[in-house]
Amino acid sequence: MNHAATKQSWLIPNLAKSSIHISVLAIGLGFSPLALLPLLSLAGMAAVYYPTKQNQQGWSLLLWPLAFAALSILSVATGVEPERGVLFLQSYIPCGLILLVIIRLFDLRDLMRLFASLTLLGGFISAKLGLLWFLMEDVSPSQLVEQAAIPVIGVPNDLTLLALIAPFTLVLFLQGAGWHWSRLWRALLLMAVVLSTAIIVFYQSRSALLGLITGLIMLAICLIRGMREWLILLTVILAAVLLGLLLDAFAGFGMLAKFSDPVRWTRLRLWLTAWQMFIDAPWLGQGVGGFSVLYEEYATALSLPEWLDWDQRHMPWAHNLYLELFAERGLLGALCFGGWIISLVVALARIMRLEEAMRAPAAALFAAPWVILTAGLFDLSLLRLWVMLMLTFVTAMTVILVSDV
Repeated sequence: MNHAATKQSWLIPNLAKSSIHISVLAIGLGFSPLALLPLLSLAGMAAVYYPTKQNQQGWSLLLWPLAFAALSILSVATGVEPERGVLFLQSYIPCGLILLVIIRLFDLRDLMRLFASLTLLGGFISAKLGLLWFLMEDVSPSQLVEQAAIPVIGVPNDLTLLALIAPFTLVLFLQGAGWHWSRLWRALLLMAVVLSTAIIVFYQSRSALLGLITGLIMLAICLIRGMREWLILLTVILAAVLLGLLLDAFAGFGMLAKFSDPVRWTRLRLWLTAWQMFIDAPWLGQGVGGFSVLYEEYATALSLPEWLDWDQRHMPWAHNLYLELFAERGLLGALCFGGWIISLVVALARIMRLEEAMRAPAAALFAAPWVILTAGLFDLSLLRLWVMLMLTFVTAMTVILVSDV
């Protein structure tokens, strides 16, 4: 009987862990995260009844995301269209289950396996989009993304997801030498980062490219020491810039053309519209999804110069994460989100200072908030399910590292 109980207490947690990896890979293969709820629900129950983690000092990191979730729900209840907000908040359910499973069951080795699963996710997305780009000529990036039918990639700027995954892949590449991985496996990891970069350039996502550059710089700052290594970094950066220009030249300089168009770059009308929404509802905002509901009403009321370009299409989000937070969740929601990000950055910086053995995975996680903060200047939206999913992964993995310090 004791042997059966021991076997059960080993098997069930490991099946629950596997469900997280299966979910990540299933997203890459085209499954919606919401379609994975039955699997994640079973894993969540297993995490409750068969926890393998005892020391959970990192649980305090959950206070800010829980406060943010609570403020988001309150914002929906007081917003302009609660029914719409409830639909968007459905993404919190898989996120909550993933968070529960990781913090109750995962250890440091499991985290590195999760890095590998996320790398495979990025590889699936890059390979599918790359194949479409190669086969379908004279088709816009937006149309290609639509043809790809990947639930987490709805528009080209969603390729910021690849920018978030790149530091995890590079840490696997760097750690692979110590784990005696073959040169072939490490070369494949490096090629995955190059392919992600190429896809971002070919699909002309400025926010994803800026996020990728920021994430790789932050990763390098965390890992590189000594003048010789900084010179190597400078060489790598120059080589990366040259590679980006060559890729863009191969694609007809579409990315460079987008960067050289300052009027489209500013998105001033969207930002002013979001700001006015915040002014009218400063504490809790207009509700999650409220920007989309009120956009036309507010945008047409603005008095702006005629030369300012105005995209007549409906805009479901503000193309600025900070202004979206203020407009839809108000000052209280924005403060909670800021506290969430700052707590992650501070905790990860402390881990890198105290635990040399955890420096590499902590550095990859440390880069993630900076990717989001950079890309959020010009796009990103918490209405995009993958943003909340990646924040969940980063938060859960940080909790594990803090608990092991």
